[in-house]
Amino acid sequence: MNALSPAWSSFWSEAREIDILDVAARLGCKLKKSGSDYLSSCPLGCASEDGFVVTPSKQIFLCRPSGASGDVVDMVCHVHGSTKTEALEFITGHNRPDRNQGETPEEQEAREQRRLEAQYRAVEIQAEREREREERLKRDEEAVAAILERALPFPDSYAERYMKEGRGVTLPKRMTRDLRFVLSLDYFGYPDAEAKKLEPLASLPAMVALIRNPAADIVGLHLTYLDPEIPRKWRPIGDSARNKPKKFRKVVEKLTGSMIRLGVITETLVIGEGIETTGAFFQMGLAPDDASFGVAMSLGNLCGGSTQTVEHRSKKDANGNPSRTMNGIPDPAKPGVILPEHVRSVILLGDGDSDQVTTRAALLTGARRYANEGRTASICMADPGADFNDMLKGWRG
Repeated sequence: MNALSPAWSSFWSEAREIDILDVAARLGCKLKKSGSDYLSSCPLGCASEDGFVVTPSKQIFLCRPSGASGDVVDMVCHVHGSTKTEALEFITGHNRPDRNQGETPEEQEAREQRRLEAQYRAVEIQAEREREREERLKRDEEAVAAILERALPFPDSYAERYMKEGRGVTLPKRMTRDLRFVLSLDYFGYPDAEAKKLEPLASLPAMVALIRNPAADIVGLHLTYLDPEIPRKWRPIGDSARNKPKKFRKVVEKLTGSMIRLGVITETLVIGEGIETTGAFFQMGLAPDDASFGVAMSLGNLCGGSTQTVEHRSKKDANGNPSRTMNGIPDPAKPGVILPEHVRSVILLGDGDSDQVTTRAALLTGARRYANEGRTASICMADPGADFNDMLKGWRG
């Protein structure tokens, strides 16, 4: 083929002018916007969830697990396993300039068969992934219902004892309407570093918190597993790198935008990452008299995302490269907790025992996001080296 001929130059130009998002959709991608990118699972099956990234502003793609990347032609080659010429035909919808020159009927038939097989394979993979997603959500929904059916009221329970004796926090009944206690709940984890599947490791008492979306619907549960002998968090056994004391049960795919409500949300809201630290802030009497309280469950959900990241001033990653932190400019596509419209004032709580550059950059991003929504936003940081629960219990630096 003569790549410099006018016909071929036009063929390549036509393909590269077609929107990569349109081509990705034809390949079977179910794209979700995230900042300047669009995320999907990989139609070839490499990446589940959001590991397949399309950036329309640059007309490029990246499949994170496989490392495949490039322009729209490379994307089709990756998914279909085709040649670049076959990818050009798929993108443009018509044959290469010299398609019928020197190609036998058998070669034409074989080429068409390869194209059809690649399309069928992509459809089958997406259908199977959708079935798995629906089955997973159904299992989570059934698990949430089963847990709530067995749950006991929070007052006078072992979970309340954990908060009082283990954390020094006494919550009035008006703040515990969405808290529950379960006497025995299976904890699933990895028994060792080599394990590939989750296994039941223990049956434990647990504090259960309802997670609600902006419309106040229950969309999941936050589970804090407790030591059955001492009123404290359970210390997981097995693979410590992967097993954590807190777990989520979800009836939606992602809990972003949702929060735990410690009572009725008023015009003034104090919101932190955890139940214990937010409760400690209340216990110390640091909040305004008219304040209500919420729990975001993570720093990312508390503050939302930023438009870009910048290099950390001092922290390095495992490869010795500068870590990244938020640039302080909120990304509307990554809102984090979505507050009820009647909330006019927000106080964001920051832990002092986490990396301060990262935490402060995230909180600044969150405060600006709430301010952009027309609310008054402020930040309250715990003492360096501590969180508010440490301060409540008499932490000394």
